[in-house]
Amino acid sequence: MALLKKRRLRSQGFKPLATNAPNVRGQSYHSLNYHVVFATKRRLPLLTAQVWPELRDLLHEKGRDLGVRIHIADGSDDHVHLLLSCPPRLSVADCMKHLKGFTSRKVDGLYWQNGYYAFTVDRLGFDPVYRYIENQKIHHAKESSRDEIKDLLAAAEPRSPRSQGFKPLATNATRE
Repeated sequence: MALLKKRRLRSQGFKPLATNAPNVRGQSYHSLNYHVVFATKRRLPLLTAQVWPELRDLLHEKGRDLGVRIHIADGSDDHVHLLLSCPPRLSVADCMKHLKGFTSRKVDGLYWQNGYYAFTVDRLGFDPVYRYIENQKIHHAKESSRDEIKDLLAAAEPRSPRSQGFKPLATNATRE
């Protein structure tokens, strides 16, 4: 039955996706990108210039073990920004649990606050978020970490259609 359905679809011009693409599994495609921010315990300035190279290497190492691609990792002395892609089988919560736990066990004296901020990133937002993370050192010369988080949360807040100038459809009750 399934073979007949496949033949019918192919005869109508449908072709299966190439399965050699990294985000294609069988007939499924996923693009699950996240901008994640997490901080050191009590916002202590633990992420020195000497710690960052080791931290990046450890994040990439654990990411590979999990099947997570870490596109970029940067931040300041008290927090980390990641742009990462997760496989569908792994929740962001599990990913962060493993990344934070692994790095705090491997780097002496490094402890993370509970929680994190996670924002989805679509393909149009990928490059701007990448550049934003890449320029963290410059960015934090101008803005504090607390102001940055406030701005990120405000930008991620869903906007209602009314705030964008849309008016609700008239109902029978309002037409009369």
